[in-house]
Amino acid sequence: MHSLGAPIDTQLTGLRLNALAIGQMSGAGGMGQVYRARDTRLGRDVAVKVLPTAFLSDPDRLARLEREARLISQVNHPNICTLFDIFEGAEAPVLVLERVEGETVIVSAPVNQVISYGTNVVIRTIDTPDGPREYWRKLRMYVTSYH
Repeated sequence: MHSLGAPIDTQLTGLRLNALAIGQMSGAGGMGQVYRARDTRLGRDVAVKVLPTAFLSDPDRLARLEREARLISQVNHPNICTLFDIFEGAEAPVLVLERVEGETVIVSAPVNQVISYGTNVVIRTIDTPDGPREYWRKLRMYVTSYH
């Protein structure tokens, strides 16, 4: 088993992280890189999200990834992927998520508007008792208004 010995932003395709056989990169953005993967222990396809090397020494980025994981884990909705696991790789946290095929939010709505709206909702709701649920509810309503 390989445990993220190489820098995160090098190609992970073909490597193993615990029981995960990493496939092709399916996307990259401001908060990380997402790869297709196969959980060989449970026999299911998953998505694996890792932070780029540039963010590993940034405590704000690491905290943001942990907040993302907590938010996702508190919501159960067909339009939001399920968080299966989070673990520490050799260099960084690794999120194991449900792999969902189909359109991305970027295709569904103008990305700048979604980011701006999502950021404003997070700022207003994240520290309230029902913050994570309220965030996803409002963001989902906003994105679906473009269909």
